[in-house]
Amino acid sequence: MAPSSREGQSSGRGRSQDGPVAISRDELSQREHAEALPAAVLVEEFSAANAGGRSSRDGDRFEPIKADRDVESGSPSLKSPTLDDSHAASMSDSEQNNWNRHQRHQQAGVSKMEALYRVFGGNRTLVWSLYVAVAAIVMCFCFDGSTTSQYQIYGASSFGEHAFLLSFIDTAESIIIAVSKPFIAKVCDVSSRQTAYMMILVFYVVGYAIVAASPSVGAFAAGRIISATGQAGLDLVTDIIVADISPLQWRALVTAATSSPYLFLSWIGPNVSGPLIAHDPPLWRWGFGMFCIIAPVCVMPAVIIMYIAERKAKKNGQLAFGASLYERRLIAADGSLVNKESKLSVLRRFAVEMDLIGLFLLTLSWCLIFLPFSLASRAKGKWANPSIIAMLVCGFVILGMFAAWEIWGASQPIMNRRILKNRTFQLAVTIDIFYFLTGTLRSTYYSSYVYVVKQWTEINWGYYINIGTFGLTLFGLCAGVLLRITHRYKYLQVFGLTIRLVGNGVALWARGANANNAALIWVQILIALGGSCSVVGTRVASQASVPHQDLASVIALLSLWSKLGSSVGSAIAGAVWAGTMRDYMREEGVPPNLINSLYGSVKNARKNYPLEDPIRQSVIRAYNRTVYPLFLAATIVSVVPLLAGLFMPNYYLGKSHNKIENTDVGGRRVAGEGPGNDPTTAPGEAPSVVAEPERPKSRIRRVFELAFKQ
Repeated sequence: MAPSSREGQSSGRGRSQDGPVAISRDELSQREHAEALPAAVLVEEFSAANAGGRSSRDGDRFEPIKADRDVESGSPSLKSPTLDDSHAASMSDSEQNNWNRHQRHQQAGVSKMEALYRVFGGNRTLVWSLYVAVAAIVMCFCFDGSTTSQYQIYGASSFGEHAFLLSFIDTAESIIIAVSKPFIAKVCDVSSRQTAYMMILVFYVVGYAIVAASPSVGAFAAGRIISATGQAGLDLVTDIIVADISPLQWRALVTAATSSPYLFLSWIGPNVSGPLIAHDPPLWRWGFGMFCIIAPVCVMPAVIIMYIAERKAKKNGQLAFGASLYERRLIAADGSLVNKESKLSVLRRFAVEMDLIGLFLLTLSWCLIFLPFSLASRAKGKWANPSIIAMLVCGFVILGMFAAWEIWGASQPIMNRRILKNRTFQLAVTIDIFYFLTGTLRSTYYSSYVYVVKQWTEINWGYYINIGTFGLTLFGLCAGVLLRITHRYKYLQVFGLTIRLVGNGVALWARGANANNAALIWVQILIALGGSCSVVGTRVASQASVPHQDLASVIALLSLWSKLGSSVGSAIAGAVWAGTMRDYMREEGVPPNLINSLYGSVKNARKNYPLEDPIRQSVIRAYNRTVYPLFLAATIVSVVPLLAGLFMPNYYLGKSHNKIENTDVGGRRVAGEGPGNDPTTAPGEAPSVVAEPERPKSRIRRVFELAFKQ
C-alpha cells in the first residue's frame, strides 16, 4: 500500500474533524492486522488518540506510546503487514478473531522467520546465500552420519568395552537428544534460529574434542553424549528453518532434500573412514577430531546471513508489531521495545519460558529408568543390586513429579497442551515411538553382527551400513515428489509401514545359513524404503496440524517421543546382549579364557580368526542366537505403527504453511484453502487442532510464581 493511502487511512480512522478518537490496545492490534498498517503509523495514532484521555473500553487509562527507534539500526521498529484488506474482508468474524489472537501470542523467533522470508523474497542474493549456507550445514551433518558410526565401534573396541559402550551411549544419547530438542526449540522460538545454531555448535565442537582426546571409557562416553546434543541440534534447527520457509505441498520434498548429500556421501564416507580404522593402530580419534574444524566452517555462514537478514528486516520495518508475548510486555510496561528489564529478570523469564525445571526432571527420570538396562550386567548381583533397584524406583517417582509439574506447576510446559490434545499428533507419536523402538532393537548391534558374520573389507562394510542412509534419502526424495503430485500422504505412509514390516521379517530370516549377501542387502533396502515413506508422512501430518507458533514445538516433541522409543529399544537390546552373549559363547564352544576378549571387541573375533576357524564359527552362532529375540520382537512390534497409520487423517497439502491458519510461509493468508475450500477435502474434514482458550492459572502455579517473584 502506498504511503499516501496509509496516511489517509490513519487520519480518517484514527481522528475526526473534531479531534482525536480514543482507541484501545486491542483495537490497535486488530487494526494493524486487518488494515496492514505499519506500526509507526498506528503507534503515533494510538498516542494522539489516547493522550490525556480514556480508551473506549472499560474506561481504562492508557499512557501515550512513542515509536521508539531500534537500538541497533536507529530506524523505527516497524512491524509486519501480514493481512491485507482483501484477505481480511474474506474472513469470517471467528476467523478474524482467531487470526488476531494467533498474532498476539506468536513468539519472537517465529515472527523473525516470517519477516526474514518477506525480506528474502525480494533479494535473490540473500535467498541463494541462505540456501548455500544451509546446504553447507547439511553436508557437514551428512558427512558426520556417514563416518562416525564406524569410528564409534572401533573407539569402543579400543577400550575393550564394545558391548557395554554401544548400548550405554545409544541409550544416553537418545535421552539427551530427546530432552535437549524441546529446549533448543524453545530457544528458536523465544530468541532466534541463528542463536540456536550458535549454541549447538558449541556442544558439537566441545563434544568431539573430548572424544578425540578421551583417555578413558568415561571421557569417550561423555564426549559422544555432548556431541550428540550438537548433532541433534543441527538436525532440528535445519528442519525447523526448512519447515519455516516451505509450504505444505513442498514440505516433504524439501525436508528430504536436506539429506540429499547422503546420495554420494554414503559412498565417499567409507573411503574416508575405512583407511583410518584399517590403520594400525586405528586412527578413529582423527576421524572425530576433524569435525571440530569442519563444523564451524560450515555453520557460521548461515548464522551470519540470518543475522544480516534480521538486521535488514528491522530497518525495513518487517518485524511484526507485538508479534511476540515478550514484545507485547515491553510495549505494555514501558511504551517501548527497548528492554529495561534487569539481567536477573530476563534470566528468570527465560527459565520460565523454557521450563528448565520440567526439562531437568524429565532428563533425570529417563536417565534413572533406562540406564540401569545397560549398567545391570556390570553390577554385583545384576538386577538384584540395591543401586539398580533404587535407580528404577527413583526414576519412576521423579517421572511422576515431572507429570505433576507439567500439569499444575509449569506456566509454559514442555508438553504443550494444545499439541498433546491433537489427535494427529497423538497418532504420529504412536507411529514414531514404535517405529524407533523396533529400529533400535534391530540396529543397535546389527552393524557389529554383520562385521563378524561376513568377511567384508572395512570399506565394503561401511558401504553396507550406509545402504540404509542412502536408501532413506533416495526413497525419501521420491516420496516427497509423490506427495507434491498427489497432495496426500496417508496411503504412501501405510504402504511404507507395510514394507518395513516385511523388511524386519527378512532380517529375522537372514541369519545363520541364510545370511547371504543378497538377503542382507535386501534387509537394508526394504527397511529404508518403508522407513522413508513413514517418516515423511508423520512429519508432514504433525506439522500440518498445528499453527506456525507451535511448529518448532511439534517438531521437538515428536522427536522427544521418538527418542523415547529409541531409548527403550536400545536399553532392551543392551540388556539382552549383555545378559546372553557370553553364555551363548560358552555353550557354543568358545574357550572360556577368550570369551571376555571376544565379547569386548569385535576386532578380536574378526582379525584374529579367519571365517572358517572353529572359534570364529562358534562366535557367529552365539551372535545368531543373541540377535534372534531382538529381530523377532522388532518384527512383531512393527505391526503397531502400521495399525496406527490406518487411523491417520489425510490432509490436503497445498500452498498454505499449515492447515490451522491457512497462511503462507510469510504469514499472509492463502485464500481458498480452508477446510471447506480444499479441492479434495471431504465435507466436514478439518484439522484436529483448534485454538483453545488460555487455561486459568491453578493455585499451585500461582504459589510457584509468587515464590519466584519473592
